[in-house]
Amino acid sequence: MEDFSITWRVGGTNTTQNIRTEQPVSNSNGTETMRNFLSVSAEKWQTYVPFSCEAKHPCARQSRKELISKSKDPKLPTVEILPLSDWEALGSNAATLRCLISGFFPSDIMVTWEKDGLGVPSSDYVISPVYRYSGSSTYSTSSRLNISITEQDQESTYTCVVKHESSQELLKSNIEHVFGSLSPSRPSAVLLQGPQELVCLAYGFSPAQSISITWFLDGTASLQSYNTSEPHRGPKGKFSIQSRLPLSPSKWLPGEVYTCRVNHSTAIIALNISKPEILEGIVFFDENKQVFVQDVREGNWLMTSTFLLLFFVSLFYGIVVTLIKTKRRGPQETSSATVIPAERRRISGTLLKIF
Repeated sequence: MEDFSITWRVGGTNTTQNIRTEQPVSNSNGTETMRNFLSVSAEKWQTYVPFSCEAKHPCARQSRKELISKSKDPKLPTVEILPLSDWEALGSNAATLRCLISGFFPSDIMVTWEKDGLGVPSSDYVISPVYRYSGSSTYSTSSRLNISITEQDQESTYTCVVKHESSQELLKSNIEHVFGSLSPSRPSAVLLQGPQELVCLAYGFSPAQSISITWFLDGTASLQSYNTSEPHRGPKGKFSIQSRLPLSPSKWLPGEVYTCRVNHSTAIIALNISKPEILEGIVFFDENKQVFVQDVREGNWLMTSTFLLLFFVSLFYGIVVTLIKTKRRGPQETSSATVIPAERRRISGTLLKIF
């Protein structure tokens, strides 16, 4: 490395100020690596001045030169922490979180990790080299954080923190309840009826990959024309899934029973829904109502006829009694009637008119 040299240029002019060189490091393949740093002020960087680093070695026919400057059209990266898969941690006491950073330009980027808001030592994570796909104008990279599955980590929040010149603020992606998706949880399920379909929803379960939903007609006939979604991660690391069975009301016959069966490693749940059979109850109710009205009318007529009959019997009885009493009084009572004063006769006449 004695003949190895590094030259810095700022705007095409050589510079020897603010340069720091580390001691060479020997590699396992017999080569050596040396790092050289140039400190640049923020004001200088904001002027879009190009900075170049040129490395020379006698063994190489040509020097190696890299150029960098502040981009006038930077691209903001997308930051996402990928959730753990079931197989990544089951049966072990460790897991790996992956942070994917993509779509950024220029290529210079800084990635760190936090746990519950505190920085994670750099020895716990690895940052992959920046790469660019063929034909793409942006760059991508990733970082892997090794975590241990302990009881105190059950509620921890992990954060992937990215610093890029396209943003004045730090870009972050969080993941909570990392291990909630690994501890087995029994699902809850509900069967819903829509205008043209049946929807079976299962939620609150984990792990995600050990679940399936099947449909049956009348408990035996297996149905095939349904669509089941992929498990979706929800609160506290638990998952939800839904299955849709197309079913128009015209094809749903009365008495048919549709079953949604949820199969999970922790439980098997069967939910049924049926269309009620059409009964003749309404016709029976109308006939009973007509009979009831007819019975009421007949009862009223019978009561009225009885009342009139009793009235005429009483009237006839009164007339007969009066005639009998009149015959028993004789001529004396009749002659005495001739000497009734005129005033009493008028009163009697008035009473007769009233009756």
